[in-house]
Amino acid sequence: MKVIVDHAIAGANWHHAHLDITHKAHHQITPQALQHCDILIVRSKTTINRQLLANTPVKWVLSATSGSDHINFSDLEDLGIHCYVAKGCNSHAVQDY
Repeated sequence: MKVIVDHAIAGANWHHAHLDITHKAHHQITPQALQHCDILIVRSKTTINRQLLANTPVKWVLSATSGSDHINFSDLEDLGIHCYVAKGCNSHAVQDY
């Protein structure tokens, strides 16, 4: 499986023997970059919608954010793409701030 991960996600510099993981800046996450991607892991800077994901093989979008304003869930449902938002994943950083 090919995974694209926003490089700004803290601790996302991991590797897995069964996954082909590519780290990209949010502005590099384009429909062209997703042409061979199965899983997309983003932060809130990446707008998740039909324009980004139509005609790509993406099956899962994971968002490491506390909110979901950047995700068009209706588009994902229409495209048959699953989504998980990791609400609270940055709660320690928010508390520190």
